[in-house]
Amino acid sequence: FDVRFIRWATTSPDGRTLAFQALGRIWLQSLPNGTPRRLTSDTFEPFEFQPAWSPDGRSIAFASVDANNRGALWRVAASGGTPQRLTSEVGEYMNPSWTPDGREIVAVRGSGASARQSTISRGGWFEIFRMPSGGGEETDIAQVEPGGFFSGAEMRPTVGSDGRVYYVAMKMIAPGADRPVTGVEVISVRMDGSDKKVHANVKDSDDATVSPD
Repeated sequence: FDVRFIRWATTSPDGRTLAFQALGRIWLQSLPNGTPRRLTSDTFEPFEFQPAWSPDGRSIAFASVDANNRGALWRVAASGGTPQRLTSEVGEYMNPSWTPDGREIVAVRGSGASARQSTISRGGWFEIFRMPSGGGEETDIAQVEPGGFFSGAEMRPTVGSDGRVYYVAMKMIAPGADRPVTGVEVISVRMDGSDKKVHANVKDSDDATVSPD
């Protein structure tokens, strides 16, 4: 049947291949009119989300969630095959992004609300963290509190060519106000979380992203 709804479409660095998610799986399609093919093997069971190409185009990182609503981060060759699990503990992992040199991955981790019979959007905070792109220790960078409909699913941190981590945070008037959210702040920090800077205030918006430069 025809898939009418896809998510997280992202083009390879050389512009020749599209990665996207549909039916809970990540698919690759040669541009412009190739036939979609599944990235992971048929035996891989968790649902797959948010593919992110490595700078050299050889690997794809992605997030997953299983039947028990617990997730992880993975890495798989762009040619397909068996994914390598990057995170050692289960959790709410979202939106991986590579550093320009491909040595690290920056992503978002929730506070675990989905494991407490709640939803990610009701989590008390979200942590932006980094880890080696081959797996290893997670190092926290910044903590962001949700606001309005804003959740970890909307947080898409990226690393610029200047080596800083860019992300957005909701600007709130008051939780009980008729219009509590006024927009987002575009923020950056160093990889160790220091030197926080607010670069822009985007009114009446719930998302923003910064170009690589």
